[in-house]
Amino acid sequence: MELLPCPFCGSSPVFPEAKHVLGTFYEGGCEDCGIPTISIQIIDCFDYPRDKIHDTWNEETLQYGIEYIEVARAKALTAWNSRMTYAPASTKCDKATQE
Repeated sequence: MELLPCPFCGSSPVFPEAKHVLGTFYEGGCEDCGIPTISIQIIDCFDYPRDKIHDTWNEETLQYGIEYIEVARAKALTAWNSRMTYAPASTKCDKATQE
């Protein structure tokens, strides 16, 4: 998926591969300015009963199952590209301010 640049500084965003994600959140965004960050709680990506979630946590690697991190990564990438875009100012406004 092609990602939009950072809306504040124009740099390319960084979203780590699932195998490099530790903990309970998947996070990515701009490392240059650090302002926009996307954070997805991995547990929200589970599709089976909550009482079975602990079965996917690995105490040695401090990771959930890679398949759930991949789902969280896909959601983060979609969220990054789903920002509002602004239309250029209309010519009516430009004319009104010049009069």
